Amino acid sequence: MAFTRLTREIPITAAGGTFTIDVDSPEVEYTITGIAVMAGNVTISPTSAGVIPNNTKVIINYLATLDTTVTTFSVFGVFLNGPQTLRDQHIICDYVNLAWTVQIISNFANPDIINTSNIVNGAVTNSKLATDSVSTIKIVDLAVTTNKIDNLAVTAGKIATDAVITSKILDLNVTTAKIAADAVTTAKILDLNVTTAKINNLAVTDAKLATDSVITSKILDLNVTTAKIDNLAVTDAKLAANSVITSKILDSNVTDAKLAAMTASSLKYGNGSGIPGNLALALDEMPVGNGSTITVIDKNDLLNGVGTYNQISFDISFEANEINGFKRIYVPYPCIFLKVMTSVTTTIEATDNAYFTIFNTYAGVPITSIGISAGTLPPNVLNNNIPSPAGIYTLLSGIDSSIYIYTTKVTPGGRAFVTILLQKT
Repeated sequence: MAFTRLTREIPITAAGGTFTIDVDSPEVEYTITGIAVMAGNVTISPTSAGVIPNNTKVIINYLATLDTTVTTFSVFGVFLNGPQTLRDQHIICDYVNLAWTVQIISNFANPDIINTSNIVNGAVTNSKLATDSVSTIKIVDLAVTTNKIDNLAVTAGKIATDAVITSKILDLNVTTAKIAADAVTTAKILDLNVTTAKINNLAVTDAKLATDSVITSKILDLNVTTAKIDNLAVTDAKLAANSVITSKILDSNVTDAKLAAMTASSLKYGNGSGIPGNLALALDEMPVGNGSTITVIDKNDLLNGVGTYNQISFDISFEANEINGFKRIYVPYPCIFLKVMTSVTTTIEATDNAYFTIFNTYAGVPITSIGISAGTLPPNVLNNNIPSPAGIYTLLSGIDSSIYIYTTKVTPGGRAFVTILLQKT
């Protein structure tokens, strides 16, 4: 579907779809809305009836919340990632040198918006790194130079054989070769001298840890996995505001008790922007959708077909002994007369025009009067709209209400078939 300059909003539903933006329109700003877990892909692309001028610009405000875990979302050929489709974005599309360039400007108040492709080479400085954020697998081989190594960080396993000569050993510091097996007991170790480098990997077992010794700063970021969390340990106090999104709720687990109180005799519905609201229903009222919002209608109007279309058809004659005749037709419901279609079935005699008038019987006023030009041949068709309020027909006498038709012509000759289109009210 193409969006013209009169349509700024692009609403997205879970079904997804392909949408085109008419770049010939002077309206160059659009808004993408919708809240959904996507089942279908979304593609938004430009369309033009001719040559697109250089420097054409289209601005798109992405104000939707769409879970695209199993789908894709593209704008002018550029794909938004999962975190981007869940947050507000400002998208600028420029047509330069026969190609579209797309800028996606994220709100930096949103989490999860920075990916590897967004970071300039050399931009992550020391001050940007959190404590314990650089693990072994993050360091390139042979990249740890002398000035990168902290004091006491080089263990025996890192030193080459015979690399440490006597002159390198500080007085009173006995070399390894001088120490007998099991000679260094606990008493030989100065308090607070068992540094990190002295502890073997995986040597600190659960039994070595004192109660409550592992505080927050000792836990590497993103290392408290699901298996580490005890069942029922995540209480209400542990949840951040707005942290429970749709994808976190198990299907069929939002019960009636979880819903906020509603107005009596009301329904929950989504408005044109997808925002939920309550719709109150009075006695005998029913909700009806029109594709963008919900309206309320009376049950009896629905049963009586209010708003539906109907038609009345009949023959009229301008022949001798039939001209100036009356034809009465039964109309047992209130309605609006919308238009009259007249099909000439026998040539209208060429001396003068033929006329017929439709009267509201009980109101005593004409609904419309229609002329057929002299000499009109079959199968010519006349279409005449009936303006309001003349076309408003009120049921004045119960089921006995009716209309009548009166024909006039000076010189006889001709016939026609008439169809009246009406709408029940």
